[in-house]
Amino acid sequence: MVRNTFLITSAFLIAAVIYFVGDTDMFDEEILGPEKEIRVIFSDCRISESKCMVKISDQDTLKLDLQTKPLPAMEPMFLALRLSEKLFFQKAWFEGRDMFMGQHYLIPDGEIKNTPDQQIILKGMIPVCQIESSMTWRLVLEFLYKQETIQIHFEQNINAE
Repeated sequence: MVRNTFLITSAFLIAAVIYFVGDTDMFDEEILGPEKEIRVIFSDCRISESKCMVKISDQDTLKLDLQTKPLPAMEPMFLALRLSEKLFFQKAWFEGRDMFMGQHYLIPDGEIKNTPDQQIILKGMIPVCQIESSMTWRLVLEFLYKQETIQIHFEQNINAE
């Protein structure tokens, strides 16, 4: 009898937890607000080979220059960004394209001033993949542009030496 009561109580508690915790989207929206849409721009520019320019609109562009060429693994790297005045830098990171390697953030080297034709230097490091000798990394740059979040994706292959 005690065992039956325990099983019934346990089953009821499990069902209650699944019912109340199962739909967390409702709580996320109440706390975080509605999820923002992100516009993604894919660039085919090879950042380790040349300077790149990405057109955001007819008037607004992003220019970037990897100052440490070729793209080094396990060494400090620097990336220079030149932004038009309506483009506000949010964050930047490297992530594995085909394999989850975490997000490796690039941090601004100095203070960011939102001025026309501003330049930002980002610094960071890419780890070495121990499983593959050649790894494709994705650089993601995130900006705010006219109340819209924009991500620009670049892909680069790195060979471990």
